[in-house]
Amino acid sequence: MHTGPPFIGPPIDSESGKPCLVLDLDETLVHSSFKPVPNADYIIPVEIDPGTLTDVYVLKRPFVDYFMETMGKHYEIVVFTASLAKYADPLLDLLDVHNVIRWRLFRESCYPFQGNYVKDLTSLGRPLERTIILDNSPHSYAFQPMNALPISSFIDDPTDTDLLDATPLLVDLATVADVANSVTAESLVTAESSLETAGEIRRQLERMLQAERAAIEAERAAWSMERSQLLKERDELRVVVNDPAYTVAPSMSDGSVIDAAMSWDGDAENLAVEALVALTTALRGEDAGFDRRAQEQRATAVAKAGGVAAVLGAMASFPSSAKVQSSGAEALHRMARASERARELLVAETDEVLGGGGVECLARSVDEFGDAGNSGILESSGNALLSVAASGKTEAMERRGGRGRAALRRAIETHPDATWDVMRLQKLHAWIFASCTQPQIHSSDDEDAPY
Repeated sequence: MHTGPPFIGPPIDSESGKPCLVLDLDETLVHSSFKPVPNADYIIPVEIDPGTLTDVYVLKRPFVDYFMETMGKHYEIVVFTASLAKYADPLLDLLDVHNVIRWRLFRESCYPFQGNYVKDLTSLGRPLERTIILDNSPHSYAFQPMNALPISSFIDDPTDTDLLDATPLLVDLATVADVANSVTAESLVTAESSLETAGEIRRQLERMLQAERAAIEAERAAWSMERSQLLKERDELRVVVNDPAYTVAPSMSDGSVIDAAMSWDGDAENLAVEALVALTTALRGEDAGFDRRAQEQRATAVAKAGGVAAVLGAMASFPSSAKVQSSGAEALHRMARASERARELLVAETDEVLGGGGVECLARSVDEFGDAGNSGILESSGNALLSVAASGKTEAMERRGGRGRAALRRAIETHPDATWDVMRLQKLHAWIFASCTQPQIHSSDDEDAPY
């Protein structure tokens, strides 16, 4: 069907002498969806609308890695898809783990015909008698049906074995002089030896999968035990919050302080702020007369129950919200100042969304809002960082090129009139400022005063 030059493929590699295998992508090698898919193998961010990234969830077809590796030994591999390059290209970067795909073709290389995107094999510049296409859609190979090896559409069947079953047949076809006369229904039925080979390979891989499943189940059991421990610690926290000596307010007397912080609606900024403010109120300890022991007990209980992770999650979800950043930093400051356990978790807590731990999150707040002159964020984030450093955890402040220390220094220099923890600042002054001139630092006479 090719009507004229130029051919869209690279020159033939005469030294390899390999035939050409054209592979479809979607529903042949993988299945992709805009809807979240449990246990997705890949998540590809794609710019659907200008300036807006949308996640595409990808499931690999069973045995695709083995299939690609084996085919690369016998064929020149071409992936020819009707999908757009901005989605398919980064996906193929991840999928081609064995580096066997010689070239890639996308929608613009297809031939529009009767409302379908047809893959014209003559445009590849390869002899048709030495070219095979593996595709789930008959429309795709409408111009050269005799060169096609059909395959069923893959969606999400973990027991699918079509790629495994096709492997020995394609290995045999790689030695055939004219595949157009060999890729027939009869060849699929009569290839008994090939199918026996496929069966043995399948049994070997099934044994490997069974071992992998056993390892996964063991990991699940370990996670279950950890979850039970976390739930136990949360219940312990509720006992602390319910204690009349620590009651913040009637609305908080049911133990909802930590629940509010840990179950805020991720789409509602105002709810996140309310939860963080409620948590900060409990940590300040006004109801207990700013009793240091009571503050420490409460902060430790909150931290052990997941309070640090909850606050960091809120800050990561609303990175451009000054209210969330200020409220979150204040809550972290209160926990870190009162509790060694909270400081440990502030350093240790990491998350993919954050790209780092609590120190990184606080440093980011200073960097983002320092130029805007937001003294509340600078003060809260700076004091939280100061508490971490003063506890001997300066190594966490030096990670990522010393970003934590740089953020602390910037906060103090930008907002010198804030109420800083003077004793800790004096202890770390040389480390924070190095050769810089010491700024004029102001402090409240009452170290326990709320600020």
